[in-house]
Amino acid sequence: MQSSLQCLSSRDNKFMEISSNIPRGWSFYDLDKVDSTNEEIKRLLKKNKSTPILLIAKKQTKGRGRLNRKWVSLEGNLFFSFAIDFSELSAETISYLVSVSLINSIDVFLLNHKKEIQCKWPNDICFRGKKIAGILMEVFNSGKIVVVGVGVNLIQTYIDNSLYLVGDLSEFSIDRKALMFNFCNEFIRQKLNFEKHGFGYIRDIWISRARGIGSKIIVNLGHNQYTGIFRGVNNKGSLILEQYNGEEKIISTGDVIFISGV
Repeated sequence: MQSSLQCLSSRDNKFMEISSNIPRGWSFYDLDKVDSTNEEIKRLLKKNKSTPILLIAKKQTKGRGRLNRKWVSLEGNLFFSFAIDFSELSAETISYLVSVSLINSIDVFLLNHKKEIQCKWPNDICFRGKKIAGILMEVFNSGKIVVVGVGVNLIQTYIDNSLYLVGDLSEFSIDRKALMFNFCNEFIRQKLNFEKHGFGYIRDIWISRARGIGSKIIVNLGHNQYTGIFRGVNNKGSLILEQYNGEEKIISTGDVIFISGV
């Protein structure tokens, strides 16, 4: 599935030459081309490779997003996945940990533009109102392991006919591996914060960077949709929607569309 595969352990000298910042004990795979970074990690797991695993590729031929949507993987952008033990964390916790860690790790490269990057429920990152990053989570081995895929538009944007505006971070000249390694260490840091302070701590960081709280939105559930005011997220990470009749609707999954173009 790949044209070139390089596996480096954080205990290897060659690995240390690449980066001294990769978390200790993680295995790192550096690939030229894959169908999907998530699928490649799952193949490694089927070969009994131990977690945590980190994998990056220059090219993806069959990248996927949420709900099995196609993620167009233009070369030069960042595509990576990692696999971790799922036993101590809920799916909601991991989703928010990844979002907070990703936005914080991107912040480092944005200098005076940090206020322009925001989290969009449930797990997108936007810059100037346009989606520049997405997150895909999949459970493996009967829910004991979670595989997380991350895609970030660093230099190119694919324009399609979707309801979402798509952007990139090309003006900042961000090195894709530098961002990935920065994310890994930020994820470890935020995981420690979660263990010390609980999910509310991570949720509050997410809310402080959230796009459109207090705005009119449509939440599309596929088979149904709801309209109202986005009032934030609850202690389980679900979206709180104030409907126009005054009733609250708690939504655990769906697509958010901003009516006012926030």
